[in-house]
Amino acid sequence: MRGARLAGERLAHRTQFLRPPFILLGGRHGFQLREVHTSNSRSTISSSALEDARALIDRLGRSEEPFQTVQPDTDWPDVSLNRRKLATLRETGELERQWSQRRAHFALGAYDDSERTKSELSDWRSLESDLNKLIGRLQIELKCTRSDDLLAMLKTLKPHQTQCRSRLRSLQARYNHEALQTVNLSHPDSPIGNETNNRVVRTFGTAPARGSPDPSRDHLALAARLRSQTLRPSWLDPESGLKTTGTRFYFLRGEAAVLESALINYAISTVTAADDGWQYCTVPDIIKTSLAERCGFLPRDDASQTYFVSTGASVRADERHSLALAGTAEIPLAGSSSGVHPLAALPLKALGLGRAFRSEAGSRGLASRGLYRVHQFSKLEMYVVCRPDKSDEMLEELVALQETILVPLGLTLRTLDMATEELGASAYRKYDIEAWMSGRGDWGELASASNCTDYQARRLGIQYQPEPADGKKLPLEYAHTLNATALAVPRVILALIEQGLHLDGDDKHFALPAVLRPFWLGKHVIASDDGDVPIRWIKREQP
Repeated sequence: MRGARLAGERLAHRTQFLRPPFILLGGRHGFQLREVHTSNSRSTISSSALEDARALIDRLGRSEEPFQTVQPDTDWPDVSLNRRKLATLRETGELERQWSQRRAHFALGAYDDSERTKSELSDWRSLESDLNKLIGRLQIELKCTRSDDLLAMLKTLKPHQTQCRSRLRSLQARYNHEALQTVNLSHPDSPIGNETNNRVVRTFGTAPARGSPDPSRDHLALAARLRSQTLRPSWLDPESGLKTTGTRFYFLRGEAAVLESALINYAISTVTAADDGWQYCTVPDIIKTSLAERCGFLPRDDASQTYFVSTGASVRADERHSLALAGTAEIPLAGSSSGVHPLAALPLKALGLGRAFRSEAGSRGLASRGLYRVHQFSKLEMYVVCRPDKSDEMLEELVALQETILVPLGLTLRTLDMATEELGASAYRKYDIEAWMSGRGDWGELASASNCTDYQARRLGIQYQPEPADGKKLPLEYAHTLNATALAVPRVILALIEQGLHLDGDDKHFALPAVLRPFWLGKHVIASDDGDVPIRWIKREQP
């Protein structure tokens, strides 16, 4: 009897969408589905289904407001904002306060737009679910009634199913686009305001008072007095860059090119020796613009700062800006980190070498001349994926590693805790390391380090699997990401020239840090218009 009862329950469950006149009959051979023949049975089924279908079509019609569609991004997972946290901050006014401190007022409007889109997305998902259930019900009833009206209604509803899917894809794309316009929150200890509020954390060397630029120490003027052993153009050759490409492109010649190689190899050696967990890699210089957007850079919205790549295949309007030259190796390193990582593998530490391309539109004047602001340069970048509870500690570790690289170079340095208006879209907290540059008469940035918390992870799907609790598998969680400059070559060369190259008087020499000597592949005497200039290797203290 118990088996017969269970069989009946299973059969009843399978037929839950069928209305009377169907009944279950019990007998010697179990339960059977029988049709009760009444005069109005077929019309009862059809009229009920048709009534539900007409009501659903009416709902679909009321939801058909026109809106601007956004091209779906199929390269990356859907953006997953921490909506519960953001909603709480929005209600209390904390979200507006924080984003105002960052001068990111646009982000609040984008967040509100994304919430409205999310609500509309939820409504359409509900509509799609009801539509799919109704079509399934109509298909079952059609087998029993053979009603022409039901068949016609089924044909009417099928296009709405396609329309629903298309609408959902477009709404999700619009939500992703709006969510990408938001910025990260700020660390409570970050100074509030603009660059004048940056907090000096540490200094290395004697920090001079800010003054007028010293033309005698300008790196371009000094380098012009040097020449390659085999070629007449100077160490720094912007004239050839102008001929071959345009302004702010340059050639490094002779020992200047050797100096770049020595600096890069020294930095690689320093980072990889600090921790066995660092993996050195080279990265693509061409990236998808959608990846740059997910990382917090908005090349489509700020096209003046980006070099886009066009190919013969880029004929459609939506494909013309699908690729760009990377502004930093952080971007391809972040993209390669997308996916689910086991907890035991964290932290992931990558050291990437790439070329950085920046159009730097609008940058003019003495402070931007020479090697300080160029369109293309070699850059070594550190990128970390870690547990959320370790990211603050990891940021301090990265800054300490940057100081370990830069201090032995003998430069006058300072480390700054950056103010809220100086944070990029992705940064929760950021440190900069600056060097004194006599030719500019001012400090100049050499490196930066940022804790992006889960900002990039939620946009790129960078997750990890937590340890089980009470033997149960826990849901995936978003990791935290960090990035830090290991070495940006041109500005370091600039600072070394202005601080160490002495061409006047009887004691001509170029003072270079001794830590570079094991990586030096050039001559130890540099030819100049004023005679040979020996390289003098100077040992500096570690931080």
